[in-house]
Amino acid sequence: EAIRMSGGVCAAARLSGVLTGTPEELTFDGDVVANALAAGGYSLGALAGPVSLERNRRGIAIEADLRGSGGAGEGYLNAMLGPQPRVSLEAERLSDGRLLVRELNATGAGLAVEARGGRGLLGGLNARGTARLSNLAAARAGAAGQVNLTWSAERGRREGPWSLRLEGRGAELGTGYAQLDRLLGPAPQLRVEADYAGGRLALQEARLNGRALEAQAAGVYGPDG
Repeated sequence: EAIRMSGGVCAAARLSGVLTGTPEELTFDGDVVANALAAGGYSLGALAGPVSLERNRRGIAIEADLRGSGGAGEGYLNAMLGPQPRVSLEAERLSDGRLLVRELNATGAGLAVEARGGRGLLGGLNARGTARLSNLAAARAGAAGQVNLTWSAERGRREGPWSLRLEGRGAELGTGYAQLDRLLGPAPQLRVEADYAGGRLALQEARLNGRALEAQAAGVYGPDG
């Protein structure tokens, strides 16, 4: 029976390994295999690799190193991930419910993501990373170049919002849409600053500058926006 996820389907998943400890302090070491995943016009034959979990009074820690095989499809998702994507993750769900991503790496045919996170002296969480999107020609005829992104996220107290910042720049970029390419040019720049909490995004500034385009936006988006 298929397992339906948000925006996709996983036909079958299997988790095997060794569970040790007490209900208060548990450790799991094993492997996970998920078969026939699909989302957004892209399908992956399998995603598999080692997984470890540790539960204690501080929260739940997870480490995983997963490799995909048999990836195929169309569109930008296929161009980014390709036939053999890989993702490794080291994260913790803290006892107060906050998520701390210590390390995240993801690679694909046109994707390279690196992120590192930590916890400050006063308990605040932070994460910073980079991403490179390329292989655009595989998604659409006439597309070319790449997009380079840097981002950061910070959250202080438990009830506070995430403060988000994103900066992006195209390099010899072409979207394959002639009119859009005339507006953007080969090196458009994007800057976004926002706060996020409780499903509500407060966009302080979003600015896109291209060869013949200057656009900006601000506002609140979410249940009450």
